[in-house]
Amino acid sequence: MTVFFALIVCGVFGVGLIVTIGACCFRNWRFAKWSIVATLAAGSVTAAASCAIIGFVWRPYDPVSPTELGEAYRADFGVLPPPGISVIKARQVVLGDAGRQWLLLKASPEEINRHIAMGFTAPTRVPDDFDGKAGANAPGWWTPPTSRLQLYENQNWSKAGGWTESRAALGVDRGAGLIWFAADKMN
Repeated sequence: MTVFFALIVCGVFGVGLIVTIGACCFRNWRFAKWSIVATLAAGSVTAAASCAIIGFVWRPYDPVSPTELGEAYRADFGVLPPPGISVIKARQVVLGDAGRQWLLLKASPEEINRHIAMGFTAPTRVPDDFDGKAGANAPGWWTPPTSRLQLYENQNWSKAGGWTESRAALGVDRGAGLIWFAADKMN
């Protein structure tokens, strides 16, 4: 999509350049001057509109309704939240061919164990989303209390939805019954 908009902006400037060169060849200086001004204006408006569209399409998505939160859970786990799981908060970001999701789940002890059994193992180092540097797109509420969490990772997470690479991490707070979940997927 970004390439498409870049080509449109380049096309606007290219047409303006051709018109300006034509005006100069015919020694119509007034038309040449106005074609330069029109080209710069049209190019600037096109570039600004492209940036606005890209920003709108690729902005983070923060589901809030129970239905949307359930669908956010389904995006990574393939099913709606079972009894014993409540999705408290979620954020999803898709940029081109990469996607990222953060979930905060309230879970029963049985569901905590069931989620860990989905291929998660103890990490060799603190996973990226739990080291205090979750990145610019991380939600403001993503402040996992790492010192209280049991951390787990899965380097071969779900490929549902056609993703070719995927990894996920869990931070489990058994005392509060919370699961902090973060996943990255890419093609």
